Amino acid sequence: MSGGRVRTREAKTELNSAANMAAVFRDAGELSLERELAFVCEQLRKNEPLLYRLSGYLKDDSLVALLDGRMNATVEQNDEALSREKNKNNQNGKVLRQAWKKWEQIEGVARPF
Repeated sequence: MSGGRVRTREAKTELNSAANMAAVFRDAGELSLERELAFVCEQLRKNEPLLYRLSGYLKDDSLVALLDGRMNATVEQNDEALSREKNKNNQNGKVLRQAWKKWEQIEGVARPF
């Protein structure tokens, strides 16, 4: 009988240890996030033009999609929809071109194609 209790105690100890470890990782993640936010805020306070430029980027959904890589998924989804609806040809190209034109206007970036 004592063998069963030892295993139960060991299991409880291991569960508590795992819970403590998960809490440590959660706290470390939150601390890391807070440090990054503090750093970014400090840098933006030092450079107002950068603050306003980034704010403009974040307010434009197409640029946010382009910058964080979602534009590829959007283009693929548009591709599928276009194959079903033939009267809306080249819609996906328009979205990408519009986002790229905005990017060129803001940054003066040259087109890769």
